[in-house]
Amino acid sequence: MTRRSAICAGISATLLATLLMAPGAAARRGDPAPAPPDLERHRELVTGVPADAPPQEIPALRQSVPALDEARLAARLTSRSDVAAPYLVGAATRADGKALWSARSITPVRPASLMKVVTAHTALKTFGPRHRYLTKVRRDSSSPARVYLQGSGDPTLSSARIRALASATATAQKAEGATRVQVRYDDYLLPLPTNATGWQIDDVPTWVAPVRALVRDSRNVRNTSADAATYFASRLRAHGLTVVDTKRGRTPSGASTLATTSSPQLMVIVQDMLRVSQNDYAEALLWTSGVKAGAPRTWAGVTGHSRRLLARGGVDVSRLDLYDGSGLSRSDRVTAQAMRQLLGAIDRDPALTSVIYDSKGMPIAGRTGTLEDRYRTDPTDCAAVRVRAKTGSLSSTTALAGRATGTDGKTRSFVFIIDGRTGGAATREQVDRLATTVTGCW
Repeated sequence: MTRRSAICAGISATLLATLLMAPGAAARRGDPAPAPPDLERHRELVTGVPADAPPQEIPALRQSVPALDEARLAARLTSRSDVAAPYLVGAATRADGKALWSARSITPVRPASLMKVVTAHTALKTFGPRHRYLTKVRRDSSSPARVYLQGSGDPTLSSARIRALASATATAQKAEGATRVQVRYDDYLLPLPTNATGWQIDDVPTWVAPVRALVRDSRNVRNTSADAATYFASRLRAHGLTVVDTKRGRTPSGASTLATTSSPQLMVIVQDMLRVSQNDYAEALLWTSGVKAGAPRTWAGVTGHSRRLLARGGVDVSRLDLYDGSGLSRSDRVTAQAMRQLLGAIDRDPALTSVIYDSKGMPIAGRTGTLEDRYRTDPTDCAAVRVRAKTGSLSSTTALAGRATGTDGKTRSFVFIIDGRTGGAATREQVDRLATTVTGCW
């Protein structure tokens, strides 16, 4: 199994008779030992949900459940959250947007991959859902034997698409009688990569690749731009051209375009990022959004752009510390209140809601992404499909935030973050049970 394959532990084994598992419960088989920085499937190539995936139907409950009484629901949340105190922060919101329940909701904690909801909001607000990244091959008229592979920050650029670029480039060069070519890779859209504050030295490239404007197949190598260019050059050779050299170089102004390849629409990239918690997609979306908005090309600059968009959406950013787009940074801090407000802003914007809560977006309990193997056993199985939420898993942080469809048919938002305690199956079960409580099915 490669580092890109799924390492998110599925919940199996016997549940305790208590309402929530005790904090000291042992981790289940499948939890890495020792725990890695992030327990999610954030490095895999995006697969698993077909483009025409049908909407997920809410399954019938095993037994008749009375209509939700929200006062009793809030009391249940209070009672069932006690086992996670003092590590839990949380909030739940009624269908009308009014507060239903909260616990330490203005206390800043690590969000882990809940940061990807912030990044999804940033990218969709900056580019719009139908934006496509264009990677081009261009040629300078003054040096026609020199071609430039020009990066756009597209995190989905694949070997197949590079092969198509090489084929079109070779055809164009041969039409001019050229048999020799110099390859230059232009990744100057983004600055030379540095680690975000809060990343540990071994996070790169194990858990996230250095953020560059060119990358092939989400490969976790130190210089993703050179890697993509080397592959491009190899395909030019396969088409009969002699490649003299391959170097970094800036595309001259006025260069003509020989070939172009387009990414999927941004909404698809956002959905894939959320569903499988893809770190590299998140950082590419953060950086390209900041650059598009004209923010300073620094971590502070691009996260500052996210912060401004949050504030415009009605989110209290006064207690937030944002350092990256994926949530891998151990220095990131959010509050449950701010996450609740962000979910509210998403709910009020149909353009955001239709992307983020689509069947290919937020993980669906018991069905897709990082929730595929959860909500499979009593008592949480009654909430399968009813919960659509982003997961977050650092070694000492376990989080879940999104929507729950109640037994009364109403949709409520929730945020649960357990921070400062070792994660694992037992802790994930605790947040799953709290989300199940919001549905009213248990």
